Amino acid sequence: MQDTTRGKHLAQYVASIAGGYGSAARDPDPSLYANQARLMQSLSWVYSAVTHVAQSVASLAEFQVMQLADEQKKQIINHPFEQLLRAPNNYQFDSQFEFFEALAGFLKISGNCYLFLNALSPKLPPAEMYILRPDRMLVVPDAKQFIKGYIFTIDGAELAFDASEIVHLKTWHPLNDWYGLSAIEALSLAAETDLKEAAWNKNFFDKQYAKPQGALAYGDMVNDSDWDRMKAEAREEYGGTQRRLMMLRGAGKGGVQWLQMGLSQKEMEFITGRQFNKEEIYQVLAPGLISMLDKNATEANAISGEKVFREYALYPMMKRIQEKFTAKILPRYGDSSADGRGLVGEFAEIRARDRVLELQERAAYERVHTVAEVRAKFDGDAPLGDERDYQLVAQAQSAPAAAQFASPYNLMPQTGQADAAQTDAAPNMTAVDNAENADAAGDMLDKNAATASKAFASDLAAWERKALKRLREKGACADALEFKSDAIAATLRSAIRGALETVTNAAEVKAIFANAREWSAYP
Repeated sequence: MQDTTRGKHLAQYVASIAGGYGSAARDPDPSLYANQARLMQSLSWVYSAVTHVAQSVASLAEFQVMQLADEQKKQIINHPFEQLLRAPNNYQFDSQFEFFEALAGFLKISGNCYLFLNALSPKLPPAEMYILRPDRMLVVPDAKQFIKGYIFTIDGAELAFDASEIVHLKTWHPLNDWYGLSAIEALSLAAETDLKEAAWNKNFFDKQYAKPQGALAYGDMVNDSDWDRMKAEAREEYGGTQRRLMMLRGAGKGGVQWLQMGLSQKEMEFITGRQFNKEEIYQVLAPGLISMLDKNATEANAISGEKVFREYALYPMMKRIQEKFTAKILPRYGDSSADGRGLVGEFAEIRARDRVLELQERAAYERVHTVAEVRAKFDGDAPLGDERDYQLVAQAQSAPAAAQFASPYNLMPQTGQADAAQTDAAPNMTAVDNAENADAAGDMLDKNAATASKAFASDLAAWERKALKRLREKGACADALEFKSDAIAATLRSAIRGALETVTNAAEVKAIFANAREWSAYP
């Protein structure tokens, strides 16, 4: 039995240094997440990047619940969890778009998102789902379960949640065991710089009337009375609310000149600096977005940018969400199957596909694989259930059309009265004696395919014995129409069932199965 002692001690140690058993983890301060949200309100670049990601996720979020069996996935149509996502609750979000927009937005802004599952029991499916703000939530460590629960604070009141009631989606944080890392933390310097630049620009055009810092210098001395009058007139006509126009007399060189006393916007490269900040913020929060929205972007650049945006901004987030749903929510819906099946949640594929490359890969795969293998790998389809499944794709494509779709439907006349010559010959009918049937079969199928496998021959013989027994006992083969067999092709089983419905004597039964052996294309 595996020893879990060291893991238990590690959890106890981490819980103790993080805040103590049963108390909230000390780091980080929840106000950090409120500041990150306010930055989105204040800085247009952050708002644009976060909004595009959140709304794109909400628009593309086609969540599907799948049944997993032996590595095969089968979609469950209109699963109850899919119905819940369409209307998570009647108060906060009553649409799937709003729900996923908020979920993705909180993840992008703070690196954390908390879902409250309103259910009668931790083992029952939730009746409602709510998203709780990260700036109001604290994690409570636990020595045994690592997380004991969560504390939600609003207006000074604290509401405690059990760990089973909250689904915590978070990004990876290299220095914190409890909370995710927001990309805005890494962008704090760039964001602060951009805010200061924007504020300076606002003041320059607002309070300072867009006047550069400088002074009027008069070369000659002006008497006091004239000087006071000139300054008053300058203040009235040109003065700003924050900075008055400076005037100097006796500055030398004669006449009046303008002395620059501060850097201009051009000298400070104001526009270049803000553009650099914008690109850095977009690159971290929404890779590829800058190429999509750039006014000078060509169509090729925009398409390339969209591929990058879907691949690196949207897909990882949606992958994180779908795996958290699979691990924490879908098990509540139960799994009564006895063969190890489970429920798996997936979003529809959103990444750009190279159709040319996919077709080339498929063509190369088809050269050495059968129809059934190609259908399973590239189409996710079940086998056809007949002889075509065992043919190479190239072989099936090169075969005549009649041979590709040949099926043994004409095993017996459907009138209930067999042809006299056929009835007489039926007990002794073989592929050699019945030359006409042998020739027909040889035109459609390869001669080697007529040799039945042991499993096929055994099942066909058992079905024949069952049909003859039912005919002797009840005068009809109705009870022998159903016969389970993996060795007999589905089309052949269907043809035999149809033929057995009309038989009236043993000769007709024997003729049906003799003809079935002849028509078989199983190796």
